[in-house]
Amino acid sequence: MKKYFFPDISQLILSLVLIISIKPLEACDLFWHLAAGREIITSLKMLYKDIFSFTKYGADWLYHEPFFGIIVYSLYKIGGYKLLILFKSLLITGIPALIFILFRKKDKLIVAVAVLLWLLLAGRTFTLRPHLISFYLFFLLLFLLEIRKITSLPVITLLWANIHGSFILGLVVIAVYGGYDLLQRKLKLKPLVIYLLSFLSPIINPHFLSLYIYPFQYVGKTIHSTFIMEWFPTTFKEYPYFYIISVFIFVFYLINIKRLKNFLPLFVITILTIYLGITSVRHLPFAACCYIFILNFLPDREYFKVTDRINQITHNPSIFFLISFIIAVILSFNTYSYNPYYYPPNEFIQKVRETPGENIFSDYGLCGFLIFQFHPQKRVFIDGRADLYGEKLMKDYVRIYYFFEEWPGLIYGYPVDLLILYDTSPVLKFFKDKIVYQNSRFFLIKVLD
Repeated sequence: MKKYFFPDISQLILSLVLIISIKPLEACDLFWHLAAGREIITSLKMLYKDIFSFTKYGADWLYHEPFFGIIVYSLYKIGGYKLLILFKSLLITGIPALIFILFRKKDKLIVAVAVLLWLLLAGRTFTLRPHLISFYLFFLLLFLLEIRKITSLPVITLLWANIHGSFILGLVVIAVYGGYDLLQRKLKLKPLVIYLLSFLSPIINPHFLSLYIYPFQYVGKTIHSTFIMEWFPTTFKEYPYFYIISVFIFVFYLINIKRLKNFLPLFVITILTIYLGITSVRHLPFAACCYIFILNFLPDREYFKVTDRINQITHNPSIFFLISFIIAVILSFNTYSYNPYYYPPNEFIQKVRETPGENIFSDYGLCGFLIFQFHPQKRVFIDGRADLYGEKLMKDYVRIYYFFEEWPGLIYGYPVDLLILYDTSPVLKFFKDKIVYQNSRFFLIKVLD
């Protein structure tokens, strides 16, 4: 049968994801990571104290994502924001690619559906931040444990611990699989040593043992779930597909209860990640990664005649993905560096630099951007590091920003020199007589003359 110059379904999906995900940078936290990476690289010192804010300047700060800051700033130095856009797109495409590669013996249509479901569940978290890399490491770690190829686990946990605090979840996963092998009396000396090294390798980090304790300091506290949207609980109204798929997965396991013994660790981790996904939107991709592994229940064969038909008429040239990559490169270098709706233009940035005043109160979404643009000449009131600022300061920020009329003197309790606000900021109307510059939807205000 004649084959046509057309990609198979995996290349088609990956090419579309790669191209569609080329968008201007939006994550406000990315910019303070860039600033942190710049500081580490230029000073050749790790950060242990806050240097970006005036409200917590000099306070102890456990920066648990140093590798990410170093990586993104290095890329920025090489190719600017455009290279970061391409890097983000490749990261987003990477996990679907990994799924197609690792489950290449399964029916391609079924794997393609699994990939689309993963994209559906994880799509809202696709911003260039450390957690995007942590999804990779979680998925890879889970796969290696499933096939019991565990030699590289200590390297994975070492990297993960220096990229994102969710490495603790990786240690929990290893503990579940190691505990299962121990109960089954299948745990031999070599795997035991590897498991122990996987727990010990994260010690190699700038904060030593403190990093192990860090994630547990916020158990039972509501600072993140109260003030940060991505930490809000997952509601059925906003994410009905998550609940529907979770019920389906649970029923699937029950139907296959006789085979569940072989997949008990995976079942335990799936239930754990579903719970985490319910408690916080940002954890949905971890649950989505677990869902992919129900493919292990399926034999290594094609289920549908249409799959065989597609394989007969399609050619699988690597040149197709190469063309898609070239298109992605062209698009990344011809789009906005960052979303102009959220971040001010160069003219506004230059005006802020020229305006006297060091301490800035701004919209929450602007804080990280302002850190990267103006450090060390200017400092911010607050930014995305909620763990640094604490509940009192976060509450004061909310009172000033949303309820200024009820707390009119609160802002003057802090040494604020400048306000940088969106045109939609609730507090803007109280300072219209102090505006010194306006550009598009951004306002620069001098609090005290």
